[in-house]
Amino acid sequence: MIKFKFVLQEALKICMIFLFVFVWIRFFVRKFYLSLLISSLITVVCELFLLFITKKISKSSTLKIKEKEDAENMFFSLSNSDSQGLFLKKLFQKYSTVEKVCSHYIICKKDSQRYLVYFADNYDGLGCEKLFEIIKKFKKENIQKTIILCRQIKEKDVYAFVNSFDGKVIVLDEYQTYQKLYKKHQIFPEITSKFPTEKKMSFKLLVAYSFNKKRTKGYLFSAFILILSSIFVRATLYYCLISTVLLFFAVFSYFNPQFNKKETSLL
Repeated sequence: MIKFKFVLQEALKICMIFLFVFVWIRFFVRKFYLSLLISSLITVVCELFLLFITKKISKSSTLKIKEKEDAENMFFSLSNSDSQGLFLKKLFQKYSTVEKVCSHYIICKKDSQRYLVYFADNYDGLGCEKLFEIIKKFKKENIQKTIILCRQIKEKDVYAFVNSFDGKVIVLDEYQTYQKLYKKHQIFPEITSKFPTEKKMSFKLLVAYSFNKKRTKGYLFSAFILILSSIFVRATLYYCLISTVLLFFAVFSYFNPQFNKKETSLL
């Protein structure tokens, strides 16, 4: 089923590319079969280029939409948990000797270097003041490196502020924590609760409705009618532009995951 869906998506993508190219080639080239041939060649080149780009992106370290959602829910679940220190111990004990375990942090030792892993569960994010409090609290512990896990970095000055301390300080937000720790070591916090998402603004709801996957057929059908007419009558610039916009809307509606999230039942 997954393979069939992939083939269907690729076929639809090729069809959209071809129609997009054809409507413009048809505007400049009078002969129908020549414009058909040129459009086909350009479509093949575009498809190969897109496959190359997609392959590059898939190998990159960027988190997917589902992974970002998991990262948010994992941080939220761990923030509401009383066993943050125990999870941190589980995460680091394979690679270091855990000397101390507390509710929000652990102190480890590796290669004669002591380091602190601190889970900052305040949900408004990490600022310079909070960062200073954490560093000051463990000043007497002889810590060479401090790793702070937080929801988000709410002040840009934090990045510059970490360089003002004696030991090395690393700050990771919830997405970086997921990618560089959880995903890397394949140890994930249990999702016991999900972070409540805020209601979208009315304009965003309108945009989400307009570019939902269900609207793809309407945009594609409208563009197809305009393009079909160009087979018999040479297209004008107006029809080329309108059909191009409609095809763009169709592609955006179908492939953009932001407006195509799965609906969950309340029952």
